[in-house]
Amino acid sequence: MSIRSASQSLASAADLKRLASTVVRALVVGGGGGGVGLNGTRPGPGGGGGGVIDTTINVTLGDNYSVSIGAGGGTGGQVGSPGSSTRFADFTAAGGGAGTSLANLNGYATGGGFIFTGARNATFLPAQGFAGGIGNSAGSAAGGGGGAGAQGGDASASASGSGGNGRQSSIPASAAYYGGGGGAGGNIATDTVFAAGTGGLGGGGNGASASAATAGGARTGGGGAGGANGPGASTAGTAGGSGVVVLRYSAALAITLSAGLTGSTAVSAGDKITTITAGTGTVSWS
Repeated sequence: MSIRSASQSLASAADLKRLASTVVRALVVGGGGGGVGLNGTRPGPGGGGGGVIDTTINVTLGDNYSVSIGAGGGTGGQVGSPGSSTRFADFTAAGGGAGTSLANLNGYATGGGFIFTGARNATFLPAQGFAGGIGNSAGSAAGGGGGAGAQGGDASASASGSGGNGRQSSIPASAAYYGGGGGAGGNIATDTVFAAGTGGLGGGGNGASASAATAGGARTGGGGAGGANGPGASTAGTAGGSGVVVLRYSAALAITLSAGLTGSTAVSAGDKITTITAGTGTVSWS
């Protein structure tokens, strides 16, 4: 065999290997919903975690695939704002539902917590998340936000509800949870003290008590937390965390991110892992 034909064979083998390695695992997480701070009149419910999609696709080399990262929803005085959707290719992870003290708000990836008993804030996307928790009849303890992997906690006799846990994914270099619901705020103004709810696994914020609530985790889709009620309490709720797209693929491939996207690429266990944390644009592989 000539040197030229040998080099052509090697090049062909490399091309075939690259073409055979077009499987991409994709994690798509929506922005978390905002929690509520009720201006010290009642404890605030937590926001729902962003929806989570963990999937595998075959990409075509050279084709562009759209990406848009959803923002977390803001906090509010009676109702928070829902998180925004995150998109990759044909997949859309919906934003988490907002915590609310008003009428129920359905239709997001997860349900935000509710201040009273009654119909809980549901999800119309059961493949992406769960409903929020509910408070007690007096409104002295609130419900936690629903998570991508579990329903938000209901208020108990001694505590507001905790956020539901998110879903775990093995696509990142280290397995992690995403889309945890936010915990509801505590109440130290009544004869019975209600402890604050904790955030669900996956970036859910912890509810406020005498200490401030924590926000939903950035780049996790965690739900925001509820504010507390009572003398010396921290009354403010917090915003939900932003979403993220994580792409895992063969190290034989190279990825290109368009202008408008913020991301980074690392190598783990023979794969490349690209994490896109902000922006709108396209990605392609070669």
